[in-house]
Amino acid sequence: MEETDNSYEVELVAPGLQKKDFNISINNDILTIGFKHSEENKQENKKWITQQYRQQEFTRTFALDKTVNTEKIVANYENGILKISIPKNEQAKKVSRLIEIQ
Repeated sequence: MEETDNSYEVELVAPGLQKKDFNISINNDILTIGFKHSEENKQENKKWITQQYRQQEFTRTFALDKTVNTEKIVANYENGILKISIPKNEQAKKVSRLIEIQ
């Protein structure tokens, strides 16, 4: 997670998944990011001695304060990286200016 002047940026490296594998939700200022992915390599008409299945599961939660705008959170998954942008409210953005001496 990275803080910028205008937002918090979350990046999750998760190659091999699809958008449908992710679950991103917000409830009472708690952001939950998770995924569940299952693979089974099953071929019909075989006499199996063994079969292998792969299952991955991940969940992280983040407490958000009142400085963020939860209505404008956006997520994008591309090339194995999930990116979530959590914008700050206008009053929470850092203001920088030069103060003139009188």
